[in-house]
Amino acid sequence: MLDVGIIGCGRIAEQAHAPAWAELDDLATVTALADPNPARLRVVGEALGIAPQRWYTDYRTMLAERRLDLVDAAVPHVLHRPVVEAAAAAGAHVLSEKPLATTTADVDAILRCADDCGVQLGVVHNYLHLDTTLAAVRWRRQGRIGNPFLYRNEWVHGGHYTGAAGYDPDWRTKAAVAGGGCLLDEGYHSLYLAEHLVDSPIAAVYAQTATYGRPVDVDDSAFVLCRHRSGATSTLTVSWAVQAGGAAVHELHGTGGTVSFTRPGA
Repeated sequence: MLDVGIIGCGRIAEQAHAPAWAELDDLATVTALADPNPARLRVVGEALGIAPQRWYTDYRTMLAERRLDLVDAAVPHVLHRPVVEAAAAAGAHVLSEKPLATTTADVDAILRCADDCGVQLGVVHNYLHLDTTLAAVRWRRQGRIGNPFLYRNEWVHGGHYTGAAGYDPDWRTKAAVAGGGCLLDEGYHSLYLAEHLVDSPIAAVYAQTATYGRPVDVDDSAFVLCRHRSGATSTLTVSWAVQAGGAAVHELHGTGGTVSFTRPGA
């Protein structure tokens, strides 16, 4: 049984991470929480049945006092590197929210740290495990669509995923905290899905970002054209700025067939 500590008790921890760990109670138990906001500690702590003496307002104190097997880092993007490196230095394996970092230099530093500390490092790529993704990959492997040559993804809706009221609901729209806008936050899913569904690394990219909606200092729309090593192409459109409708559209086209799935109201 793994002892798990969650660092960051915002909405994504409350709505996704905590329920997921609760379902894995035969493999792991969340035994400690860290968040600077006591109200958020209470929300997640009570949901998981964790005693208040195991709630910490400083993650460094938690890491010093608790011998954890794994740390789940669910904090804003710019905090990923310090949190992940501190957890690794404490000897804990780490599961980090995406993106792993906001710069390639920080990604390289985190990878070196995990390697030096001898711990496993994972990043939340949750859309790889959706039933629709699993089915598309299964059919591609079975040869039912032939050779994939085009993945088309549109991920457009009327706003960003808001954070907890006790922290800052709009932190994803602030470059100093998020490190980027809709491309880094939601387009990230599109990029790893493109490589996974096409089954080929991205070799070249052309991208355009813009801000069309309310004034924020990050992009709220992005348009990406990817060329894969196999020769396939992916086209990705992501936006927080549309005023009506909105969906996540996925189409994987092969020389012998097509797989298409959507998430209305995404």
